[in-house]
Amino acid sequence: MNPRAELRGKVLPPVPLAFRAQLYSREQRFYDPYSGLITYGPYKAVNVKILHLYPKTCHQVKNIQLFSTLSSIINNILDTFLKRAGCRAKIEEEYFNDIPKLASPNESERRKTLSDFISIIKRSSEDVILVPVLKGVVGVRRSEKVYTKLKALGLKHNFITQLYTEKILNAIKGIVSKRAKEDNAKLYNLSLNILAKAGGIPWALYNELEYDITIGLSWSIRRDIKMATGPTIKYYGVVHTFSSIGVWERFSSFICETKEEALINALKEALDYIFDEVEQTPKYNRVLVLLREPLKEKFAKNIIHYIQKNYGYDIDIVHVTTYMPIRLYDLSTRTYMAPRGLYFIETNRSAYLVTTGYSKYVKTTGIGVPKPIGIRIIATTDKQELQALIRSIQATYALTAMNWRSFWGSLRLPTPIHYSKLAARIFTLMEIEDIKDAFIRYKSSLYKPKIYEDRPWFI
Repeated sequence: MNPRAELRGKVLPPVPLAFRAQLYSREQRFYDPYSGLITYGPYKAVNVKILHLYPKTCHQVKNIQLFSTLSSIINNILDTFLKRAGCRAKIEEEYFNDIPKLASPNESERRKTLSDFISIIKRSSEDVILVPVLKGVVGVRRSEKVYTKLKALGLKHNFITQLYTEKILNAIKGIVSKRAKEDNAKLYNLSLNILAKAGGIPWALYNELEYDITIGLSWSIRRDIKMATGPTIKYYGVVHTFSSIGVWERFSSFICETKEEALINALKEALDYIFDEVEQTPKYNRVLVLLREPLKEKFAKNIIHYIQKNYGYDIDIVHVTTYMPIRLYDLSTRTYMAPRGLYFIETNRSAYLVTTGYSKYVKTTGIGVPKPIGIRIIATTDKQELQALIRSIQATYALTAMNWRSFWGSLRLPTPIHYSKLAARIFTLMEIEDIKDAFIRYKSSLYKPKIYEDRPWFI
């Protein structure tokens, strides 16, 4: 970049969040999600049922009472969030010692453990299965196998899992000994994840985006080794759909060869699936597609032409990147930290945006100097490219506030591509057989979960 170049820029206003949909007519917005949930309750409240499975004996955990303490704490936190909406949380406990054996290399042992596990799940009607996967017990490498195995089993046998590690048990120790405030954050975030997986909507955007639909796209590359044919390299991609108020709505995935033509065809199938499911009457008749990985402009224009021809939507396709050559400082402040929401326009198609850092409305600013993200219009149907860029900047910034995985700490990337990258990684870790068991093939490349395509099972 030319050091003498003058960049046009502004500071976007803070992002207000909405709670309790039935209270929308009165002033009830908050910038802090925790304060909003405590004051009003979630945007959509549900009764939360949890089955907490944990080992009765575990030589790696000195105090087995920690598991019951965790149940009590989670129950109290969720009841606090839900009480204003007239809903409750209910946790039941069950002993199950053999979680590590779900990923055992011994097939007969694995089948027996799986059968016992499923029989316990089917005896209850709980929405969320809370399970410890302790790396000290399972091992670091096997813990990932157990994690993905449980996710796949849930999609096959009709349950959703919430897993936790030693960090949660250590947090309980910290709370009991009144050591660290950070320990509370871990438990509140765990409770938030459970609420979302149970079908609740913790919060929404108070102000609508200028898009009817936002689509987050990401993919990972996986090399599968086969003795007969050699390695097969494929894209494992994920599509997330968000509403005009930033609420996560739907999940689907695709698997295709690592060829550009195959990728474009897979993306078209995913878009067909999304638009065929849209029931609402469009307000803006406009769609935003956020990409974590770059896409050539000619292919982006191909997708735009396809959407306009078949569905009539205007569309902005935007690449968001964290690989930035610059940092932004505010020399007028003691910390030099640039304010959250600051953006600079480089060209009519590209800009820099600060999504973390200082904000007088948010208590937690993160550690260190905030790194901006890059926003680039790859293709758009808008003849005014600058107008499309500003619109996408505003939407990208607003969607960084829609992370239902954490109350504290700022999300650097917008949630649609944060979620899609998270789920794409799960796909690359899953066994091929687990993918076949957990997903239904839809058209040539698209894979739908057997259940829970409208519940965030992956967070």
